[in-house]
Amino acid sequence: LKTSLDLDVVHIYSRPEDGWEGERGRLSVETLARHLPADRMEREYLVCGPEAMQKSVQQMLLQLGLPLEQCQSETFNFV
Repeated sequence: LKTSLDLDVVHIYSRPEDGWEGERGRLSVETLARHLPADRMEREYLVCGPEAMQKSVQQMLLQLGLPLEQCQSETFNFV
């Protein structure tokens, strides 16, 4: 998707290898605030993952003042 969209990919590792200098832990409101663009209120958000993760991300977006109408979700579950 990065080749066809204006997209920044941020990897967050809960247990990174030694030397990793990127984001660590789990996705948080603070992490989103650091990486969302300045015009975040004008953007659409796509969230794909398990239902519990989607709900968590939607709550974080709400905490940042983003209306859920701008958030589209796609659910998948592990079998």
